[in-house]
This record gives sequence, C-alpha cells and structure tokens, in this order.
Amino acid sequence: MDRALPGHDFGSRVELALAATNHLFNSRNSTRYVAQVLQGVNTVATKLDRTTRPFTGVGPSEMRDRIGAVDLDRPLPDTAAALEELESVYLRDAVYFHDAKYAAHLNCPVVIPALVGEAILSAVNSSMDTWDQSAGATMIERRLIDWTTERLQLGPAADGVFTSGGSQSNLQALLIARNHAVAGLRQEPARAGDRLPALLEKLRIFTSADSHFSIQKSASILGLGFDAVISVPCTAEHRMDPAALAGAMAEAHDAGLVPMAVVATAGTTDFGAIDPLAELAALARAYGAWFHVDAAYG
Repeated sequence: MDRALPGHDFGSRVELALAATNHLFNSRNSTRYVAQVLQGVNTVATKLDRTTRPFTGVGPSEMRDRIGAVDLDRPLPDTAAALEELESVYLRDAVYFHDAKYAAHLNCPVVIPALVGEAILSAVNSSMDTWDQSAGATMIERRLIDWTTERLQLGPAADGVFTSGGSQSNLQALLIARNHAVAGLRQEPARAGDRLPALLEKLRIFTSADSHFSIQKSASILGLGFDAVISVPCTAEHRMDPAALAGAMAEAHDAGLVPMAVVATAGTTDFGAIDPLAELAALARAYGAWFHVDAAYG
C-alpha cells in the first residue's frame, strides 16, 4: 500500500528529513546557530531603533485577519523568511515596554543581561525536574534560594523554588496551604479516612479586596471554588483592614469553616499598597492558617 504523503514521493520525503536536521542545535550546526540567532537579534534591534511609540493602536479584528491569512500548511524556506513574516504578524504591532513613554502596566523594563541569560538557557535547555537532567542548574537554584532566605532572615528551615511569575507562585503557595490544612483535618479521627474532595468543602482563604485575581483562580484550580475566597475590605490607603480580617475569620470559624490561608499583598497591582503584614500574620497564626505574602510587584 502506498503510504506516501500527497504530493510527496519517497525521495522528496528523504530530502525534507535531511533538511530538518539542519535545524537541530548540535556541534555540526553551531555555525548555523550563531548566524541565525544573530539574524533574529538584528531584526529585533533594528525594529526597536525604528519604533517611535509603544503601540501602533492596531485593533483585534485587523490582527485576527492578518494572522488568519498565514498558511500554516506552507513551510517557510528559511529563517530569513520566517523573520520577514514575523515582522507583519508580530513585531510591527507588538507592545514595546522598552519605550520611556510606556506606563500602562507593571511589565518590567527589559535588561540586556537577562536577554543573554535567556539565550543561554534556551540553548542549553536544562530540565529542572531531576538532578540527572540539570546538574549545575539545580545547584544554582539551591544556592540562590539559600542566599535569599539568609538575606531575608527566614531561618534555617526556609526553602523555595523558582516559578514563572506571580500567578504560579500564588498557586504553588495555596497548594501547600491546602495540603497543610488537609493534613491537619486528617488528624481528627472522624476525618482520618476522608478523601480530599470531602475535606475541601469547609476550607476558606482570606485576602483583600484589592488582591490579585490569581488568588480566586488558584482556589478554583485547587478544587475549592471561587467562593472559597473571602474578600476582606481595605482601609482608605488600600491596605487590608486587620479589624475586618479578624471579624471575617471569627465569623467563618463560628460557622464551622476552616481558615486555610491568609493571603497578604506587598504591592497591590492597582495601588502598590503594602498590607500590614505583622498584624495579618498574627491573626493567621491565631487561627492556625497558612500566611502567604504575594510580593510579585513590578
């Protein structure tokens, strides 16, 4: 039976396969790697030099039509062609945080050492899953975490991991908080054999009305539901009100609910406000709740 792809005989398929090996990053292709990466770097640098404003103002419908016109079934012949197409579908109308006039969001300025680091990480492509996939990268992460905990005087038991950003950090923290609360509930003889879904129903998270939306999203992902997050009013300075938190936690406790976590914010998205951390931590400790500080600002 002929299994050849439509329009491709055996010879052309072999040719395509051989051509594909030119895209692999290895010692044989190191020169090609340098040349093509420089093409991309020069394309971006030239575009940045010629950009006079942060955003062109292009609308969603125009961009949708432009992207929709790309023929994904037609492979481009080389990197130069791909970069040319990228100009029309991305670079021309990208939002450039590099511009001094840009002030719309919290995106950090781009710094050149970070770009060099990204280039190295992408090329080596270490996996941090296990030591035998990363070696030095694992030790770098451990050293930086230890150094950070020492600087913050968090004590010898402090630990951590690198995450992709604030939303993932909040999810990670609330996962740990959930597991901590569940472990505590299972200490009760009547609940020792309960499965996780049965234990989640009464767990509650307390956070300010100005906290990041990822708190509610994390609660949903973790099986608690959006309504497990109790919004605590803020003061006129947009900081979580400790008295309001105390009242909300007491009310939840009296209703038979379990305060799982208190999430404070050190730099809210809209106002840059820092919650009264010491007072909130004391309340969390009084109820045996996990205390998490979302400090991913900027």
